[in-house]
This record gives sequence, C-alpha cells and structure tokens, in this order.
Amino acid sequence: EGKVVGIKVIENGETEPTILEVDMVVVSCGIRPRDELAKGCGLELGGRGGIRVDGGLRTADPSIYAIGECASIGGNFCYGLWAPGVEQAEVVVKNLVDGPGTAQYSHSDLSTKLKLLGVDVASFGRTSDFWFKRQYDEADEKKVVSLENSNPFEGTYKKLSFSPDGKTLLGGLLVGDTKDYTKLLQLSKKDPEYVVPNVDFQLAVKANKIKDEAPPPPPPPLKKPQQEVARTVSDGPSAVGLTTEGGKRVLVVGHGPIGHSFIEKLGERDAGFEISVLCEEPRPAYNRVMLTQYFVDRDGDKHDQMKLSYCTETSLQETG
Repeated sequence: EGKVVGIKVIENGETEPTILEVDMVVVSCGIRPRDELAKGCGLELGGRGGIRVDGGLRTADPSIYAIGECASIGGNFCYGLWAPGVEQAEVVVKNLVDGPGTAQYSHSDLSTKLKLLGVDVASFGRTSDFWFKRQYDEADEKKVVSLENSNPFEGTYKKLSFSPDGKTLLGGLLVGDTKDYTKLLQLSKKDPEYVVPNVDFQLAVKANKIKDEAPPPPPPPLKKPQQEVARTVSDGPSAVGLTTEGGKRVLVVGHGPIGHSFIEKLGERDAGFEISVLCEEPRPAYNRVMLTQYFVDRDGDKHDQMKLSYCTETSLQETG
C-alpha cells in the first residue's frame, strides 16, 4: 500500500533477520569526522574523533591545519555546520597570509536555518547553553520559561524560551515557518535592558530597537584570483589550483563547501599561494544549498539554470 509496516534487522552473529513491526521510521543520524588520513599520518585526534587543533587551528604538525567537520577544537568538539567551517577558514587564511598566531578561533554560534526534505527548520540560542544545557527542554520555570505553538493545519511548530523574568530570549526552535529567524536571532543577542518582548498566541515577538531591515550587502572582495582551474581524473582525486608565479604551496585535502570557501578566501588575498586540492570525487565541489532546492522542485528543466557546481563548465578540463 506504499507505507511502512516493518523493518528487518540482522543482528551481529545472526543469520536470520528479526522483523520489527512499525508504522513509522525516523532516521536520526549525524556526521562523523573523517579523520582516517590524519590518524594514518600520526596526528593527534580529539577525544570523540576528529583532528585535534589549537586556537590557531593547527594540528600536532605545525604545517598542517584542520577546518570544518573534521576539526576537533581543543580536542573536545567538532562543529557539524557550514557557518563555523567558513569562520575557521577565515582564521587559517589570516594565519597563512599574516603569519602564525595572527588570528585565533575559540567557538562559533550554533544558530542555524536549514531546509530538510522541503521543510524549513531553524534553531537559535543566546549562548551554547541553549543546546548543551538543554534550556529548550527545561521544565523548571524558575530557570527557563518556554512558550509553544503548534499549528497542524499549516504544518508549523514554534518554541521560544525566556529567562524567568521574561526579559531575555534564551533561544528558540522553528519548524515549517522560519521567516522571523533573523529577527529573533538578533533579539536573543541583545542586552537584557533592550529585550522587552510582547508575545501573543502566534508567538510574534516584537521588541524595541530591532529593525526589520535587510542586512547591508557584504563588502566587495579585496581582489579576485587570477584564474581558477579544476582538473578531474577518472577514478581519482580532483585538484584545483590558482595560477601563480612562485610563492608558497598549499595542499587542501577535501573539496566540499568549506574547503572551497577556504580556497576562495585565500585567493582573494592574492598572496602568491599555489593551491592544489585532493578529494574523493573526480569532479568539482557542488553547491549544497542549490542542490537542496533542486531536489525540492524536482524539475529537471531547472537543472541547467542552477549553479550546482562551484566551478563553471568553462573552467572544467578533463585530463588523463
């Protein structure tokens, strides 16, 4: 009938499957840091996996840096989000161009907005306590007061958590409707003296000194790289290099969105670095955000109109 009725599970050491009768399957999984190469090279790993890095994002080998999901900050925590990886990329670029120790990385805001299987979701917090100390799930109203609203007709859910006096927005969860995400995130970061929200049944939060305006455009890049070339080899790694004359050589292992962000940032500094890239797929990195939208629309005619790859076809050259 096109619906789930059960699942077969073969346990370790068993030959016959066990059948579990279920009406719904919820897949709850995260990411694991890819640290196999680092481990094989003898680099120190984090307590829960990942490559241990210091404040400058250097590994145990001072000539090797780690950023993104594989970087274990202080050996304690790996960020599984795109935004922290981009911030880490900026730190490494400064340390390469301006000298080691120029920039330090301590932590990133875990607030994020995503689209999962066509559903807009978001979470934001004033501090990391909202997640790590589970303020969003706190039942003691002497510590946290939460307001919830669920609308099954519109497919939305909202939960906002406040300090007991109602003056500070500690964080929130938004499902199905995230249009107020930016405004609420700004509100949660304000000093308590400015946060005086009025919350009604629809959880429309308003506050003084919060402007409903688009953020200013980002500043233009300092200087564009001279040329970007991506070479792909069948059944082998891909490499991306910025054409330079002389200068230091940098090898980037991994060409996902974070690795490519690092390449772009380093190229913009025009500091004479020669960059090579090794990755598992024989093709340039893809734009994860646009890929998500592509699968939401399920419209093949839009494929050529979307920039699914970070490299254009004109810069793609087959070799081998």
